[in-house]
Amino acid sequence: MIKDGIYFNMDEATYRADPALSQSGIKTLLTDPEEFWYRSHMNPDRPAEEQKDSLDRGKMWHSRILERQTFDQKYQRAPWLDREFYAGRVALNTVDDMKAWLTGAGVEFKKTGKKADFEAAIMAVPGWEKTAILIDSFTERYINEARTTVIYSAEVWDDMLAAEAAIQSHPYFSKVFLGGFPEASIFWTDETGLRLKARIDLLKPGQIIDYKTLYVQRGKSVRKAGLDAIKWESYDLQAAMYTIAVGHAVRMIKDGTGVVEGDIAGGFIDEFAKTPEKPFIFIFQNEARPNTVRGLCVKRRSNDSFNAFGNGLFLMQKGIDLFQEYHGKFGEKRWFDPTGITEVMDNDIYYS
Repeated sequence: MIKDGIYFNMDEATYRADPALSQSGIKTLLTDPEEFWYRSHMNPDRPAEEQKDSLDRGKMWHSRILERQTFDQKYQRAPWLDREFYAGRVALNTVDDMKAWLTGAGVEFKKTGKKADFEAAIMAVPGWEKTAILIDSFTERYINEARTTVIYSAEVWDDMLAAEAAIQSHPYFSKVFLGGFPEASIFWTDETGLRLKARIDLLKPGQIIDYKTLYVQRGKSVRKAGLDAIKWESYDLQAAMYTIAVGHAVRMIKDGTGVVEGDIAGGFIDEFAKTPEKPFIFIFQNEARPNTVRGLCVKRRSNDSFNAFGNGLFLMQKGIDLFQEYHGKFGEKRWFDPTGITEVMDNDIYYS
């Protein structure tokens, strides 16, 4: 179990492995406490962490924009997407490609068989690799040897570069991502003894930055799409919980009760600890070109649920209450919703 404090160099796997309650966990709790238990450390048969598609744009763009210095250790463009890679050699990708190459090389071969049989016939030809590339076998070997996620689509890679260029060329947003520390992890214990955690996209001395990509529908501005996402995706919960987390981090630094770990430059900690509550800023970027960027700031105006911060705080407390209720009933054993059959009312389906 990780000690309370703020960590500037914690890898994502370590962060996720700790059972402290996160904002994503609270989202699941608010939807279905049974699913929360199923995916939590309490379930001895919980499923392995789902592996996202390697072409998950949001995750890759996130790494490129926020962690440029380590991006090349995580992602690389497949070399066979570049013309220089072939250097005059022909790409053999299908069985027909292979048959045509063997015929052109004057090789006698069996006309029927599996793809592997034709690959073997080609590799038996002396000097074959000087004129051809077996894409499948090369790809398999390359992927096995690569220590990064390989991007197969030139379009996906180029879209990422376009998104990066849109930020770098912007007079304001080109500076937003400068300074601060990406992926800062905060662990704290609330007044009830419940452990919670948060992982900040970019933590600056006076700001909390969260970068999100979204696909904006025609006729809607990025700002409106971002506002809708805050409401419908419960991003207000994230804004409130991360603001609270940073407040606890400042408190722990000041009273010396929490761990401060990581390679922290200059007087960052002193500057960071000056203000316990910092504005939470969403940076939204359209996935479609021209990859427009907009920023939305969620500040605490009050704790009532009639504003974004207040509603997020309400969701956070509701999630905490649900956790304590179900954990109090079932402990580590499987959680069940005690509700049986309920009557369907008109307003449940919004008849008009």
